[in-house]
Amino acid sequence: MVRPRRRVLARRLIAALCVAIAAAGGFAAWHAHFRPPPCRAVHQFVEFNTAAQASLKDKTYFPPGGSYDEPRVPTAADYQAWLDGLQGHADRITAPDLSAHAHRAAQAARDFMADMAKANDALGRQDFLKPRVPPEAKAAGEDQRKFVAEMDALARACPA
Repeated sequence: MVRPRRRVLARRLIAALCVAIAAAGGFAAWHAHFRPPPCRAVHQFVEFNTAAQASLKDKTYFPPGGSYDEPRVPTAADYQAWLDGLQGHADRITAPDLSAHAHRAAQAARDFMADMAKANDALGRQDFLKPRVPPEAKAAGEDQRKFVAEMDALARACPA
């Protein structure tokens, strides 16, 4: 009579083990499903940049010649919000290779803004009868090239 109890106990132990394995597998599948894939953060980074660029463009207006309208340009706070947003989104990208591209893009944007501020200052000090392109403008162009190259690398790594 002792034998049937052992069988029942063994069956219950096996059933409990199967339930535990199934529960662990279900939890692992659920956890893997809800972890964000690396490209999701990259897409958010690219989408943020696209939206911010569109917003900056919408805030820019240069009236045609002969017009009495005042030109409008984005404020320093608008540009700072773009830079801060780029950095924030870059920080959310966790895949090492993708994160490096995003951080280099954010740094290139910061360098671009710093060089453009220097270029605008240099243009303001120039003799308006002898205009020339300041070296800072060339540096800003190089920063823009780097920014576009990093954004292209992200787009190739995580196509939409």
